[in-house]
Amino acid sequence: MVDEAVIAYQPSLASKIRAEKTGEPVPVVYIPRKPHPNGLEDFLLCTYVDNPAREQGVLPYIIDIRPHLQVGDSAPANIVQDFMKR
Repeated sequence: MVDEAVIAYQPSLASKIRAEKTGEPVPVVYIPRKPHPNGLEDFLLCTYVDNPAREQGVLPYIIDIRPHLQVGDSAPANIVQDFMKR
């Protein structure tokens, strides 16, 4: 399963200006449905594994993480293809 997560982060105005001057803007996203709507977005390739502490139970397991780094790099098909290449 592929999922997205937003890590809470709000850069200062000075950091944003400095980053934009170097041509590397801070990749902050706003997704209102997330617990922390402003932040850095990561895409996770996950699966479930058996829980050794509980019969019939499972635990989530993260296989790979792909950060959202620039505008246009987060099309769902591209993310799945990127995970498959890795």
